[in-house]
Amino acid sequence: MLTVAKGIKAPIKILFATGYKEDGTRQYNLLGLGDIVLPGIFLALNLRWDIIRTMDKAKMEILVKGKKGAEALAIFKEAV
Repeated sequence: MLTVAKGIKAPIKILFATGYKEDGTRQYNLLGLGDIVLPGIFLALNLRWDIIRTMDKAKMEILVKGKKGAEALAIFKEAV
């Protein structure tokens, strides 16, 4: 995976200059797209889980079944 990331000249990696090697060339640390996206997805799912757990489910079901989306959205925003 590291070989592929190093060989591609596309925006799937972030390189941080960390210093110079003994021969005078720059030395870089590699941060791949997976190092950013996967933790972000994990955090987003945790946030969604927390929001769902704090909402009053019975009240939300009544509003959703009654097709009162604006009121359901207001309750959702209060929970956040």
